[in-house]
Amino acid sequence: MRLLPLLLIGALSAAEHGEILAVLGADRLAVQYYQLPVVVRLAEIEIPDTVADAARGQLEKSAGRKSNITWAPDLGADDAGTPRVYIALGSDLKTLNEALVESGLARVKALGSGGRQRERLAAAEAKAKAAKSGLWAGEAPAAAVKTASAPFCAEVDGKHYYPSDAPEAARLNPKRLVSYASEAAARKAGKIPWQASAPSAAASTIEDARAAYGRGKKLVEDAAGKGPTPERDELYERAFLELSGALQVFNRLAEAKPDDEKLGEELRQCAQLRYAAMKSKRYSK
Repeated sequence: MRLLPLLLIGALSAAEHGEILAVLGADRLAVQYYQLPVVVRLAEIEIPDTVADAARGQLEKSAGRKSNITWAPDLGADDAGTPRVYIALGSDLKTLNEALVESGLARVKALGSGGRQRERLAAAEAKAKAAKSGLWAGEAPAAAVKTASAPFCAEVDGKHYYPSDAPEAARLNPKRLVSYASEAAARKAGKIPWQASAPSAAASTIEDARAAYGRGKKLVEDAAGKGPTPERDELYERAFLELSGALQVFNRLAEAKPDDEKLGEELRQCAQLRYAAMKSKRYSK
């Protein structure tokens, strides 16, 4: 069973501006789009596992920066439905895609009829090969060490964010961990603060996920009956947060039971409704 993407390619138009909220992987980022977090992937590059940590470390320097995001139909999406894009910081002509290739932390992987930056990528790769940088040096560069300097963290699809030194943070899945420089950054990414009275994500069960899904579904139904008002936006926002929490648990359980068709269907329905809540809130403005 394939886990469904949380955000679909239709969320982006050809060129957009947005803040980089978090780095989710060696080539995956969360960016702010119409006040909501959208997951994107850097286009036309391939990052070997041997340099993945170093590539992620380089990308993390861009967190919190304003960016220009470019998507075109020939760039498409990956197998999970995440749109492939080019991202440049501010007025810089060099994209993050190109910077990784130039540093020897990625190789060029052409797509379709060719992205807009194909020539720049080819030149960057030639430069990295000539300098024997990164993966062209014959050995992987030292991996960037991820420290606990960021004061707040959360799981990618989690509902809450935590102080990085809190005991609850230690129970989060390190493979799904995202760090935030401030509480404001975490809130921009759609997270809410964890409180002692709330059950931790690690302790959540299928019953918790189903209950959260039910609450989210009811909020979506209530919002659908409202006009384009702040009240409607608030209902969709609450639904988005409830469904994000449910989806986190469904994802974790589905990873442990990949052949459970009923669980897979529940995950699919939750992901679709979560996206509907996000999209409806965006268009109600």
